[in-house]
Amino acid sequence: MYKREDGSLCFGRNSLDKFFDYHSETLTGELVLMSDKYIETKLKENDFLDQYKNDKLTREAKDNIDEYRTKVFHKYIKYFNLLNEKMKG
Repeated sequence: MYKREDGSLCFGRNSLDKFFDYHSETLTGELVLMSDKYIETKLKENDFLDQYKNDKLTREAKDNIDEYRTKVFHKYIKYFNLLNEKMKG
C-alpha cells in the first residue's frame, strides 16, 4: 500500500488484487474501494479537475493490462499528492 505520512488522503492497492484500488480519508481510516467519482469530486473541490481530465494516459501497443493499470495507479498517486499538498497548506 502507498500511504503518505504527512497528508490526510490515502491511496493504495492490494498487492494480491491489483485490479482494485482503495482510498481512505485518513491514515488510519477504513479503506474504501476507489472510484473515479470519488477522485473527481475531490479534484473539483480543490480546482484540479480540469488538469486531471487533460492529463490523458496513453495506451501503447506494447502495454498489457497490468502496465496500463500501473499508469492509472501512478496518475492517481500524482493527484492524491497534489490534493494533500493543497490541503496542508
